[in-house]
Amino acid sequence: MIVEKRRHSRVQVTLPLEFRFCLPQAKGQVGLGTLRNISLSGLYFHCPPPAPVQVGDLLKLLIITHAGGQKNPGVSRLKVRCRVVRLEPPSKEQPQVGVAVEFLEDLSLHPGV
Repeated sequence: MIVEKRRHSRVQVTLPLEFRFCLPQAKGQVGLGTLRNISLSGLYFHCPPPAPVQVGDLLKLLIITHAGGQKNPGVSRLKVRCRVVRLEPPSKEQPQVGVAVEFLEDLSLHPGV
């Protein structure tokens, strides 16, 4: 039997994301990835190898969503500060690096283009 350790359920989703480093020596460095799942306490994304992040790195994430559907189309941005808690190396099945992060604050929504 597998015991689930997560505090919150995860939602599977595929969206582009951008990450920026919070540390002064890496400030301004930007990476791109693909969001794979998200919960209230963290998320998991893939990025091309070699991974530009390490466990413990503090990041700012920007996730672009197309919210509102056909009746009210628009773009929204989700922003959050987070900490890298786990890295999964590429494999034959998944050539991307897996990155798990925990949120250090609540997600903030920024509507508009």
